[in-house]
Amino acid sequence: MSKTEALITGALATSVVVASGVIATPALAIEGVHQPTTPTHEVPKSQEVTTATNISEAQKQATQAAAAEKDAYTRQQKAQAQRDEAQQAVQNAQAQHVAQKHQAADAFDAAKRDAQTAERNAQALVEHERSAVDKSAQQVQDAQKQVDVAQQAEREAAHAYSQAETTHKQAPTEKDVSRAQQRVQEAARSKEEAQQKADTSAAQLTEAQKKASAAQQELSVAQSKQDDARKTLQTAQDLLDNANNQSALLQNMQEQAEERLRAAENTETQLKEQAASKEVLLNAARKEVQRIQELQKSNEADLAAAIQERDNPEHPYGDAWGFFAWNGSKKAIEYFEKADYASFTHRGSKRDATDGEHIRLTISLMEKLNDMRKNRAGVPELEVSDEVMARSMVNTNWSSVQKTLKHAEKGGITEVLSTAPGPQAALWWWYRFERDRITEKYKIIEGKESTLNDKELFAWTYAHMKELMQQGLEWVDVGHYLDVVDPKYTVMGGSYSKNGFIDGYGVYGLGFWKQDKADKTNHMPLAEYKKRFEAYVADLAQKRHDAVQGLEHNSQQLAQQLAAAQNLVQQRNQELTAARQAIEAHTQGLLAAARASVQDAKDAIRQQEEKLAQTRAQLPELQRTYSSAQATVAQAQKNVATTQADVLKRTNEASQAKQNLDTSAAAVLREEASYEQVREQYTKATAVLNAAKQQLAQAQKAVAQAQAQLSTAKQEVLAAPQRLNKAISQLNQAKDRAVRAQKIVYRGIDTPQITDADFTNLNAYIDTLKASQAALLQAQKQLLARQQAYNEAQTAYKHAMVERMAADAQVMLLKKQHASAQAYQLDKHEDSKTTNVGRATVLHTAQHVAALPKTGDASYPISACVTLGMMALAAVGLKKTAKYAPRHLHR
Repeated sequence: MSKTEALITGALATSVVVASGVIATPALAIEGVHQPTTPTHEVPKSQEVTTATNISEAQKQATQAAAAEKDAYTRQQKAQAQRDEAQQAVQNAQAQHVAQKHQAADAFDAAKRDAQTAERNAQALVEHERSAVDKSAQQVQDAQKQVDVAQQAEREAAHAYSQAETTHKQAPTEKDVSRAQQRVQEAARSKEEAQQKADTSAAQLTEAQKKASAAQQELSVAQSKQDDARKTLQTAQDLLDNANNQSALLQNMQEQAEERLRAAENTETQLKEQAASKEVLLNAARKEVQRIQELQKSNEADLAAAIQERDNPEHPYGDAWGFFAWNGSKKAIEYFEKADYASFTHRGSKRDATDGEHIRLTISLMEKLNDMRKNRAGVPELEVSDEVMARSMVNTNWSSVQKTLKHAEKGGITEVLSTAPGPQAALWWWYRFERDRITEKYKIIEGKESTLNDKELFAWTYAHMKELMQQGLEWVDVGHYLDVVDPKYTVMGGSYSKNGFIDGYGVYGLGFWKQDKADKTNHMPLAEYKKRFEAYVADLAQKRHDAVQGLEHNSQQLAQQLAAAQNLVQQRNQELTAARQAIEAHTQGLLAAARASVQDAKDAIRQQEEKLAQTRAQLPELQRTYSSAQATVAQAQKNVATTQADVLKRTNEASQAKQNLDTSAAAVLREEASYEQVREQYTKATAVLNAAKQQLAQAQKAVAQAQAQLSTAKQEVLAAPQRLNKAISQLNQAKDRAVRAQKIVYRGIDTPQITDADFTNLNAYIDTLKASQAALLQAQKQLLARQQAYNEAQTAYKHAMVERMAADAQVMLLKKQHASAQAYQLDKHEDSKTTNVGRATVLHTAQHVAALPKTGDASYPISACVTLGMMALAAVGLKKTAKYAPRHLHR
């Protein structure tokens, strides 16, 4: 038992006795404190003196103990403040250490993410540069073709210019044109003189003709009158001579007129029928124009679509249907129609596996697979079959639409699927990723690193599949690797579908056949298959070009047909108009005349009958009129003969003048024609020469431009592989950096020092974390020291408090003993029969204590004993406090 515990235990015992009112002096033995002995029967006087001395000494010790207690309390408060400060420092260091942990972990994660992002970016750059390499060769070929075309055009233009230059030298000159123009002017002056003479002769002839015409007119009048008189006389005589036959004659005339009327009406009917026929032909011609115009619209739409398809085709690489048909693979096409999941394949969709662009990507994937099999796995390369291609396309379309990598398990092919940003990544998942899984388990099963090549690893995997499954690997974890390196497969087909995205990527698929199935289909080496696909794409482009030319030729033919049809419409319209005009002319002409003739015949019969009577009465007078007219005619004939002779003379003169004028006019026309011919030949030759010269310059410019484009394309052919190699190098570096980043493991302060130059920056985070850990340990250490100091100060304070209480108790006990001794001396003779000295002592002592004045001295023992009891409880806490150690001290 420690000294402090002994003091507190004794004090607790004393407090119990005092509280009960009984002072058992021998029971109180406080270690290190002077204990006076209380007499049982009597107190000697010498002892009384000693007790008084002891009380004085005890009071002095109590004063010193109180001062020591106060000093211990001050030190305890200071130690407590320092301990609280150390506790706060530990909390701060703990928070800083946790923050540094998170920051270091985040930095390590960020380094891995950055490496993966760099790898993806490098992969995308490689794909871009590889596409540029593929395009650059085609661009050189296209540019060379343009140079050849431009040079041929230049040669043709130079030849044309040479011919035009020769023609221009042989053509009339500008002086020839001027001389021809002078000859035209001279001929025009000769014509003008001849015209004046011809005008004079014509005027004289006109005058003579007027006189002759007047004489002839007089003769004609006279002859007309003579004829009229003769006719009138003859008519009267005929009427009179043929009176009996006149009725029949007139009737016959009427019948003839009616017959002519019927013929005219028939003619009218025929003309109307002809007009109706012309109208039918016109409508047919108009329909033909409309038909050709509709064909033109359709052809224009087809031409625009063909030009769009040629210049910016929706499917520049065609599709599987077209390629398989071009390749003569009827079974592959039929599979698209009869396959179980045929409805998931959509022809014409750029997302579908049958799109030509996806076939091109698939060929790239198969090339990478064969390269891996040949150069890494050491197994035979696979050939390609259109039939396996078709089956892989249908299956991959199904998986893509389902947005799952679950296999369709149709078509009888062994199938692997992957969603990846490119062919290389897909092959990586199948080959490298799963191979690494196997080699990790190989190390566990065999107890050593794998040095097996792919053939050996393939056989080992099949032989140890049960152990691999026990190690947590299922068939789905290694089956892709086994499929892509399986030496028993001989034929493959591939596909790529974006009908449905998985993790933002399309689905790559490969299908395999072994020899037994491969023998039942046509297959060929991948290089030959690629050439055939490229030939199909080139043929498709040529067909697009030919389609445009064919439709342009159709446009020209339709334009010619439309012009001919429109001309025919115009012709038919004119024919119909003429037919209608003929009907109108016939109606107003012959038909009207025939109708009038019939009416005239009827009127003539009536009038004839009226005139018969008049004629008989007028016949003598008519004879005299006829004789007078004969005389007038004879005189007029003489006058006509005279004027006609003068007209003949003037006519000969005018004819000669006219002949001279015609000769001059012909000369003018001849010279004008000669001038126009010379001028036209000169102008045409000059224009042809200028046009040929301009065309030659344009052709030379086109050659220079084409050669510049060819040079640029050739430079691109050289630069593109260099960029590709650089991109591949960057990709390899990025992959290596990503692999190295994955190898860096964060283990807190136990993380080993990073020596990889790309990631040494992470050491700073670990150093900072270690520094925060050291700071935390230092704070905890300081807290332990200050807690210990506080515990010691508190213990010292408790000890001082107990010492002070013990000193106070000693003073109190000494005073009690002194009072008891005095009371005992006063009462020792009053009860001599009492044999129990202890009982009398206690009784008298109690009576004495009860009789003390209430100044504080009498009540002090009780309060002191209570205080000592509380201190006993505090001693237990003090003992436990001494064993306190701070918690949450983490490394």
